[in-house]
Amino acid sequence: MNNFHYFGLFLDTETKNRLMDMLTDNIDYNIALGVADKIFIDHCTLLHVSQLHGNSEIYNYLNNRLEEKVQIVINGIGISDKAMAFRVDEHSVVCVNDIPHITIATFRGGKPVESNYITHWKAFGPIVIDVKLKKV
Repeated sequence: MNNFHYFGLFLDTETKNRLMDMLTDNIDYNIALGVADKIFIDHCTLLHVSQLHGNSEIYNYLNNRLEEKVQIVINGIGISDKAMAFRVDEHSVVCVNDIPHITIATFRGGKPVESNYITHWKAFGPIVIDVKLKKV
């Protein structure tokens, strides 16, 4: 059961590029991307191995749906001093995180986990995207 890092909903290259274009068309987000240490826009983590305790039902649910293609809704964007992320509508995913999200970029040595600590979100979208459930 612990032979994985996380379950995630992964974006294909075309979707990543579409979302990046939306960001670069907006001056505020484009400026933020200009100072980013690293750009991600590749997945929404649903269950990390560190979150297994007490979440065996979610583990089993996700494990039984590997490689399924699903649609999710992006409905916001948040920026902190360490990360920027798209907020994913919580009703469109089964996720252990309080606020499901897709990390866009990190700043000032931040790591993708910093997206979990974003507190200020601005409405963005809604944008419906296709993703695939994987276990890595």
